[in-house]
Amino acid sequence: MSLYSFVVCKPSGEPIGEPVSVGPRTLSRQLNGATSASIVTRTDDPVASYLVPSAGPPRLKVWRAPSARQLAANPGATPELVFYGASYPEHVRVDPARDTIEVVFLDPRALLAYRYTVGGDTFSAIDQGLIAWTLLDAQNARSDTWVLQGTTTTGVLRTVDYERGVLTEAWNRLTDALDGGDIDIVPFDGYAVNGSRSMGHMHMYARQGTDRSASVAFAYSQNDVTNCENITVTWRPVTTYVTVTGSSRESAGVVTATAGDYQSSAWGLLEESVSYPDIAEQAIAAAMAQGVVTERQEPRPLLEVIDPTTEAPVALEDYFTGDLVRVIARKGALDINVVARVHAIEITLDANGRERVKLATVLEV
Repeated sequence: MSLYSFVVCKPSGEPIGEPVSVGPRTLSRQLNGATSASIVTRTDDPVASYLVPSAGPPRLKVWRAPSARQLAANPGATPELVFYGASYPEHVRVDPARDTIEVVFLDPRALLAYRYTVGGDTFSAIDQGLIAWTLLDAQNARSDTWVLQGTTTTGVLRTVDYERGVLTEAWNRLTDALDGGDIDIVPFDGYAVNGSRSMGHMHMYARQGTDRSASVAFAYSQNDVTNCENITVTWRPVTTYVTVTGSSRESAGVVTATAGDYQSSAWGLLEESVSYPDIAEQAIAAAMAQGVVTERQEPRPLLEVIDPTTEAPVALEDYFTGDLVRVIARKGALDINVVARVHAIEITLDANGRERVKLATVLEV
């Protein structure tokens, strides 16, 4: 039996009936990205009438019950809310021939792709976490995002100007810099706590996650112990020279910064040019350029761990997005044994409740 319960809710957050248990269900978490969940159920399911677009976006809460191991360590452990999101009309698909309705739910971060900064915002030597929250809270003043303030102190100060633009892009520029932090929206059940529609707290960390590589490892090898069905490997594109162009502030001129020693690189000149209209400080432009080069100046493997076995570490119990884990893949010419950062976790339940897991990791620099 799965530890996960998918509960459909009204737009207010009020739960509707029993957890969905008929069709496939998926939970997908990403580092510095929107978390999503999906369900497939029958068109005659009692909750189906709430899923068809009508009076506001339906919501979904996903709870994870404590495992036997967790209960042994703490008999008083209770289910944890691991996802809270909403669905919009474009995320609903009804198939009468198959008698199914499929719905994708997204956490509040996804909504920010449809929100624009008001423009004219200037921050001078302000913590990047507080900048991220201030931009979000300005949206709450316009129309509630249902996100509350969490931890927003990272210790990194920024000086930036914001013209009108997509909010998620502004956030991405904060996290993409060389010393940029990680933004996460942790689910919060406002309806259960105080009857509100609040869905999460925004946190920005200097770095999200924990180094668990000494105790959490995934291996697929023809010679060693194997604890997953497969590990696939691809590589990120290489960039050896970057130009970042920012905005101009009064008479200072346009800010431009470059980074990368392509003449010494075995890969030669592989160039990229990026424009960030909100950057008005030379130091920040330089940090952005160096951040891109540091990430991409050498081939970095993307390792996808597929179907960990029952002997493997457990998702959302032994490891989380942002954590460092060890990944071992050996077969033929492939010989990888690295510490990698978990960038995404996908948990899928089939119609019978059987759980499958995939996690995407990126080699640390």
